[in-house]
Amino acid sequence: PGQMELDECKVLCQLNLAAVCIAKKEYGEAIKLMTDSHETAPRNVKVLLRRAKAYIGRHEYKAAKADLELVKDIEPFNWEAEEEMARLRRMIALDKKADKALCQSMFLE
Repeated sequence: PGQMELDECKVLCQLNLAAVCIAKKEYGEAIKLMTDSHETAPRNVKVLLRRAKAYIGRHEYKAAKADLELVKDIEPFNWEAEEEMARLRRMIALDKKADKALCQSMFLE
């Protein structure tokens, strides 16, 4: 097999490993795997989506948004990116609500 075929196999394996890492909430490892895959296949939508999911899991919302926007640049009508962007917005709102509650409780004590 040529280098291109080997790279494709590597990316597929890393995608599968990252899915397992995300399921186990090992987001940092998933991000590492997908960043490596992104260097090999910078326009691979699955790599970007999986890394965005891991970033959301780590509450790294700016990085997640950047990956999702890149997906939208590559595939403007990608429904999975739309779903993840909606989930991202919900997570940001939940975090803001939790932060507000924490601040209020600190001042009430």
